[in-house]
Amino acid sequence: MTAKPNTAVNSKEQIKNSEMTTTAGPSTSATILTPNVVQVNPRLKNNAILAGIKSVRWMFNDIVPDFILGQTTCALYMTLKHHTQYPHYIYDRMQQVGKSYQLQVLLVLVDVVDPNASLKELAKVSIMADFTLMCCWSPEEASRMIEHYKLFEKKSPAMIMEKQLANINGTEDKHKCVIEALSSVKSINKTDSLSLISNFESFEKIVKSDAETLGLCPGLGPLKAEKLYQAFHKPFIRSD
Repeated sequence: MTAKPNTAVNSKEQIKNSEMTTTAGPSTSATILTPNVVQVNPRLKNNAILAGIKSVRWMFNDIVPDFILGQTTCALYMTLKHHTQYPHYIYDRMQQVGKSYQLQVLLVLVDVVDPNASLKELAKVSIMADFTLMCCWSPEEASRMIEHYKLFEKKSPAMIMEKQLANINGTEDKHKCVIEALSSVKSINKTDSLSLISNFESFEKIVKSDAETLGLCPGLGPLKAEKLYQAFHKPFIRSD
């Protein structure tokens, strides 16, 4: 009986030994004409992840990665269940992308009971292929990650650093008070508070925004936005 080749091991060796010089990337027309739009590979048509992408515009385009999130950022997307059934798939996709982008994300939907072994394998392969492994546990969470990569494409790292944000224009005490006030709302943490301040610029604008507008803030989402909105607009005393 002839032994079957180990596809996963062979694929790992291909990645390790390959120079990975594939010239994959966004087409010139897409980069020039639609720089603010997420480019999506047509292979994801009807995928649940697309239904949740609402905060940024996206369009199908003939690209090598699954998503192009900027001139220097791309992403591959797959479910862990798919990986267990077709272990060679992601190795081939990584080789096709090569090292054409400064930031290359492997976004994995964890949808199996025991993901540890598969995730360890993917973590090693991601390092070898110069990818950043990101995990999510629902299509909605995957959609949020895609949105955040695009929304923060041109943002400075300082906007998510509390110390630097607090010291802008000498407003340390002011920001500290706003952060404490927002964080007092159930489910709103300091990161959410910083994101709200960065996007709305003032506590007044946050309070006057509706739940839908608040939900567009990166990292917040519709559930937290609704709770925050209700905290601002529900009466403190129940009427009998």
